Amino acid sequence: MIEIRPEVELMQAYPYPKKDFADVKLDQNESGYDVPDGLKRELAKSLMEMPLNRYPDSSCLKLRELIAKKEGCRAENAILGNGGDEILQMIALAYLSPEKSAITLAPTFPVYRMVCQIAGCRLEEVPFADGFVVPEDFASKTEGKVVFLCNPNNPTGTVIDRETIEKIAKNAELVVLDEAYSEFMGWTYPITSNIISVRTLSKAFCAAGVRLGFAIAPEKLISDMERVRMPWNIGALPQKMAGLLLENPEWFEGKVKETIEERKRVADGLGKYAKTYPSGGNFIFAKSAKVNYERLIALGIKVRCWKNLPDYFRVTIGTKEENGIFLAAADLLANKPDAIILDMDGTLVDVSKSYRAAIMAAVNEFSGKNIGQGGIDRLKAIPGFNNDWDVSYALAFGTNNPKEVDRQSAGYKKIKETFQLAYLGKGGEGGLREQEVPLISCEDLAALSKKYKFAIATSRPREEALWAMEKFFAGVFEPGMLVGMEDCKEEKPSPGPLLEAARRSGAKNAIYIGDSGSDAAAAKSAKMPFVFIGKERRGQMLWLRNPSDLRKVLL
Repeated sequence: MIEIRPEVELMQAYPYPKKDFADVKLDQNESGYDVPDGLKRELAKSLMEMPLNRYPDSSCLKLRELIAKKEGCRAENAILGNGGDEILQMIALAYLSPEKSAITLAPTFPVYRMVCQIAGCRLEEVPFADGFVVPEDFASKTEGKVVFLCNPNNPTGTVIDRETIEKIAKNAELVVLDEAYSEFMGWTYPITSNIISVRTLSKAFCAAGVRLGFAIAPEKLISDMERVRMPWNIGALPQKMAGLLLENPEWFEGKVKETIEERKRVADGLGKYAKTYPSGGNFIFAKSAKVNYERLIALGIKVRCWKNLPDYFRVTIGTKEENGIFLAAADLLANKPDAIILDMDGTLVDVSKSYRAAIMAAVNEFSGKNIGQGGIDRLKAIPGFNNDWDVSYALAFGTNNPKEVDRQSAGYKKIKETFQLAYLGKGGEGGLREQEVPLISCEDLAALSKKYKFAIATSRPREEALWAMEKFFAGVFEPGMLVGMEDCKEEKPSPGPLLEAARRSGAKNAIYIGDSGSDAAAAKSAKMPFVFIGKERRGQMLWLRNPSDLRKVLL
């Protein structure tokens, strides 16, 4: 059997992103904005006219001309790759060998290490100085070496100033200047006889999926790299899409400006809870023991972390909405509450086969309509439809306005009677409530109760709420900490039940956990942080898919 090269055997494959689910993806420095639909439609139109049985233009001449126009150089000064990574690989194949010495700063982009290892070239990794700034003596260490510089640096965001780059270039044999994030910094360093600038369309041009990188360098260096470039390395579709992007820069320039503005907002907000570092990229590098990967991922937010950099993480600047969700999560994790107030239905107890089924039965009995879970969920998302009797009435009479629910009408009373019979059963036995199951274990609640005060604010009738507490959570919740339907003059979305629960528990900084639009509205009016429990996030709410994840977030 053939044996692997010794230097390759020592390598580690580039790590795939963690498969943890997140709907707010801020871990890979992608743009939060997709390419405009208009450009996608142009690509689709071009596809119908594209002869896919033919090889594409291997020279990528049109693209190189567009890049030359953008960069103020000649087409002969540009070369294209399948992402910036392939450009780096070309450089390694052209110039690196076991006889060469390479150097970089650390931590930095790990592909530099990979391409050096592939070429059998030793890479010296010099740690950044305190604050992740370039050490004063770094330039002196680059004499006669191939230098890999990421500017701004990934993951730290460090901007290497022009004077430092000039000093390094004077000493080094070759400087590989990775300027993937340069648009967010606002400048690039001019190419000289021994500098190769590596660029990409993945970041500022919102096109990580296109996989198009390029290099700008003197013709001699480009000619060297052409010798190791694989023919037809850029397919017809990426060439066409890249051309469309470069021909329409205005929209992308606007998104770069937005990202820079949002970067400041995220840095200022996160800086209240974590140590942040100045960044010239589309990301922020930070350190915090409280705001970390495991807690954020439980809230559906994904950032980048490293085993060899404990407590550090990198968060990509996303859309305004994504950044708002991230900052709200950071605020929750850094300023943990002293009490947890919980809704009951859909939060502590699964009522899909009890209360929800009773709604369906009452609506069908009264109106003949067959209502599914989806119809109930849509109504429950509307503030004012927290009471299941109200929901049943609205579905039976076909209204989406809680103000049109007439609790004094004969129809309402009939629906309520049918509902209660279905839910409780005759004589309190055999009803749908027997189908209820807990959504969170007593073990999880007991662990949380050691650190937090507990209370419940529910729209259940008090007797029915006490029944569920006793059946599923005996000894966990004190009856006096329950605020049921009869305990407040107004139901949610009024803040009254939440404020009463906070008063009973003695909370000064409570958080509310619920699953409906009324829960969210009540928390907002009560000025309490709110976490939504459900299958998917609603708007910009903090969100848990499973209430058992509270333990991951708050402990």
